Amino acid sequence: MSPSFLQKVFKGSAGDRVETEPFQLPGALFDGVKVLLIDSGDPTDLLFSMPLVEEIHDRFPHAHVGLVSDERLHYLALSSGAFHEVIVFSPEQLKLNSKGFSLLADAVGAEAWDVAILLGRHQDPPREELALVSGARLRVGPAHERAYPRVNCAVRSSAEEHYPYRRTATWGKLFGLPLEHVPLNWPLPESKLRQVAQLVHFNKPRKDQLLVGVDPGVGKMGTRLGLENLAFLVNHLGKRISSKSIVLTADEDEERPAAFESLLTVDLLRLPRPTLMEVVLLLSQCDLFISGNTDLFHYAVALGVPALGLFTSRDGRRWRPDEGESVEILELEDGVELELATVMSRVDALLE
Repeated sequence: MSPSFLQKVFKGSAGDRVETEPFQLPGALFDGVKVLLIDSGDPTDLLFSMPLVEEIHDRFPHAHVGLVSDERLHYLALSSGAFHEVIVFSPEQLKLNSKGFSLLADAVGAEAWDVAILLGRHQDPPREELALVSGARLRVGPAHERAYPRVNCAVRSSAEEHYPYRRTATWGKLFGLPLEHVPLNWPLPESKLRQVAQLVHFNKPRKDQLLVGVDPGVGKMGTRLGLENLAFLVNHLGKRISSKSIVLTADEDEERPAAFESLLTVDLLRLPRPTLMEVVLLLSQCDLFISGNTDLFHYAVALGVPALGLFTSRDGRRWRPDEGESVEILELEDGVELELATVMSRVDALLE
């Protein structure tokens, strides 16, 4: 089953008239429904699911929403306050027919779920098996030839040219929840926001000094910005405006950020960030964020942090956020130098 459009044919004297209306699954959600989300391991996929989760909570106050998450994402998921429970797994547990997978499947199947949603965009047999063992009568996931029976509501992506967050709007249509105008958002608890704000203020007491976040990580399409060029840009920015810089990334590779920091001559803010949750909390405190098409770029957009995206031709237009008043994107071309004046004009526009 895929969310398409149903056609209704009406008979009349003027001939047949065909109307279309969005396909919906009546009764899929109800107050007290138990919905299980199964993460893909991609922080951006988890981010894009949040508007749907919040809308479920708003419409159905007694709904129970759970998440199956890898070790890297679960603290961030818990910090959102959007999930009643998070079942955590380690990478080796995703090997089908292994003892670790059997234990994970038992944990997932210990409760009776009504709906299971796979957050990934591609075929993923281990995670699809988790959807099946959840016992959910409705199992939503990406369409492919072998999706059924693990996935019994296969969603075909018809919007590869659009911002991937729009896939969440497709889910919304499926459940009868209009999400087209729901802004992309990632909730953070006020208590943790106050703590990180105090921590930043203690290490950057001057209020006129801006905090500039930079992500040297790998982009969503596998592209890497040249570290020397990115460092040159950040160093130039540090000379022009009163600021401290902080290097933030969602990448698990620790060598690249360290190599990037070694190229910086600006005043750096070095604070502990043991998990992705602390990274996102620090990101929320930035006055400006600069990166390629990375996970944190999209979190910055969701948090309303002014963000300058340095995109390549491989990123294409579909990774550009549909909305966002505090977003500027510059397209980089191979072999073409980026004019500092162009960059700084975009920075000025963001800071205004």
